Amino acid sequence: MGLIFKIEDKDYIIEDEHVTLKTIRKSSIFRGVFYRMSPKIEAIGEDCFAYSSLRHIALSPNLKLIAPYAFAKSGSLKEISLPKGLLEIRDYAFYDCQELKKIEIPNIVKEIGISCFSGCENLEHIDLPKNLKVISEGLFFRCINLQTVTIPEEVDFINENAFASCISLKSLTIPSTAKIRCDFSTCTYLEKVIVTYKDFTDLYSFFKKNHMLINRTISTHSVLDVLGNHLTNRTTALILKGKELSEEEKNKISKIIDKDNQEYIIYEEEKTKPQDNTEDKEIKEKVDEITKICENLDETNRKIIITRINKLLDDYKQNLELLKPKLKEETELKFGKKDITTLKPQLLSDLELIKLSLAREQSLIQKISDISKYKEYLNMDIKKLEKEDSNLENMIKNIVYYCKFLPDDKRESYLDRLKNIIDKTLELASNEFENILKDKIPLNNQIDYELELRKELNTIYDEVANTAEKRKPFKELLDKVLSAREVTEFIDNNDIKNLFNNIEYVINKLSESKYKEELKNKFITKKKNYIYLLNDILHDEKKLRSITIEDMEKEIREDIQSLLDEINKYAYLDKYEGEYIKDGNLIEQLDNSLDIIKEGKVNLDNKEERHDIVTIYVSEIINKLKGLDKEIHEEIKKELLDIINKHKLELTNKKIEDLKEYNKVTLKILKDLSDIDFELDSYIKRIEEYSQYRK
Repeated sequence: MGLIFKIEDKDYIIEDEHVTLKTIRKSSIFRGVFYRMSPKIEAIGEDCFAYSSLRHIALSPNLKLIAPYAFAKSGSLKEISLPKGLLEIRDYAFYDCQELKKIEIPNIVKEIGISCFSGCENLEHIDLPKNLKVISEGLFFRCINLQTVTIPEEVDFINENAFASCISLKSLTIPSTAKIRCDFSTCTYLEKVIVTYKDFTDLYSFFKKNHMLINRTISTHSVLDVLGNHLTNRTTALILKGKELSEEEKNKISKIIDKDNQEYIIYEEEKTKPQDNTEDKEIKEKVDEITKICENLDETNRKIIITRINKLLDDYKQNLELLKPKLKEETELKFGKKDITTLKPQLLSDLELIKLSLAREQSLIQKISDISKYKEYLNMDIKKLEKEDSNLENMIKNIVYYCKFLPDDKRESYLDRLKNIIDKTLELASNEFENILKDKIPLNNQIDYELELRKELNTIYDEVANTAEKRKPFKELLDKVLSAREVTEFIDNNDIKNLFNNIEYVINKLSESKYKEELKNKFITKKKNYIYLLNDILHDEKKLRSITIEDMEKEIREDIQSLLDEINKYAYLDKYEGEYIKDGNLIEQLDNSLDIIKEGKVNLDNKEERHDIVTIYVSEIINKLKGLDKEIHEEIKKELLDIINKHKLELTNKKIEDLKEYNKVTLKILKDLSDIDFELDSYIKRIEEYSQYRK
């Protein structure tokens, strides 16, 4: 299979280059300390080098895939360089490689699996690939020597436990668009968290989504060692890098951060305004006019203009300094003698040219501004569909709106396509604008960038709308189930969201008892089942076609209404606890109940019996038996007699000394009676449905 040799009693293997296999598997390798892989190999199989004594490995330059557990627990492996063509590293690939200090991952890698580097205790630094979208669950769990890691700008999600127990991590760089599900509270030596943002919208969105992370991580906090002893307090700073923010924008950020943490926020801003290095009112007014026009420009082109203005102002200031009169000295500039009186007019003239140039290209500036603005819609939570799609803005909003009803992978795919089209159009328009300013080309009024953008977006719009329309009602139904929460009052409306809310409300009103917990668990289980079912439908085309939203809503509504009725009965029992039954005689109530059961005489209007709760409840059950089969009559009566006699016997042998104990026994009887009542209600409902069906 290859050349095997020994050096100092250590086994080495060099793979034969004539190997025909494309995937190397566990059974096909030799357990040595050095291994050179054949260039024919394209994949490393599952467990291939797991538990090996490898110290060095030369991988195939054509390697595309590293399977799960490929190098897991290879305790001697210290460093590895992955080939440039590698595309995917699967779950636990380098799990618990405790000696691994260095690994180079090519930027082409788009996926790194769950817990891939978990337990790599000697790993100190890692550069994640630029194309990585998701930092998977437990990726660096227990990498106790990891000190720095830069999260790529393309990352969308940082999942659970990704950096848990990274106790040496000192610096963390997070893109503002990343959605964080990871808790960094175990990164006890963190000194700074860096957030790089493109604009305020990005930054504010990041803070809104991750304010708990920021407030938990930033500021001075005490550190515990492994034995739980307090070490020196550590200070963690939040460094914000990006476009200059206004005071109003900074105040908005401050409101999200705890007051105690405010002083640990550091702004490292890129200046996007002309420097104010002159007090001359006329010059200042001219600069302000240009700056106002620049507000409509996108960031890149604004910088071009601001840089140009700043250079003119710098030159003006330097020339003023050079031309300042000096005793017995005539000043010469490198371009020759010059009168100081010509400097200001020249500067104003240059600024006027910039202003005129910008004013002349106002239409293009506006288009660039609009196209740039469209990117903001990609991150917006657009709740309402705009029916007016006559303009480009509404078309993009519609696409984003419809994307909400698609599965995650499809939604991201469409939003990426949308972003790329907008970026491409913006780049073309910006390039034209820059070339016009540099007098390289004349303005081409024939090019309508918005029209070009619309042509490409129409295709996406049609695809998204057609796909989403099927899912929309199911997604809205799922949102109703997910958004249900505890309310302050019972809402008499059978909308599904209200039914869920009412159940939460009634359950929380129940007194603390065993059946409260049972009902809560029953409700939670039902809710989870419907969430799973609706998610399943949204992700399965066959189910989406075979199940109608009407049937789904009817099933959920009836099921939840039934559960609400059941819970309401418990609430009905609950309200009699306390003063309502303190004057009653339980033995007497049971005797009265026996008479009602045997004779079937029901008088619900008898006011003297109103305090006899058990009697009233038995009367209601007997009353429901009217019109039902004789066989059912006898079955229910027998069950009622068994309950009454059982409790009567229990009470005869038991002395009740206080109201609390009295209520406890009464509620127990009512609970047993309720079980029959629930069963009877269910039977009556089935009979009614059957009768309706027969008609």
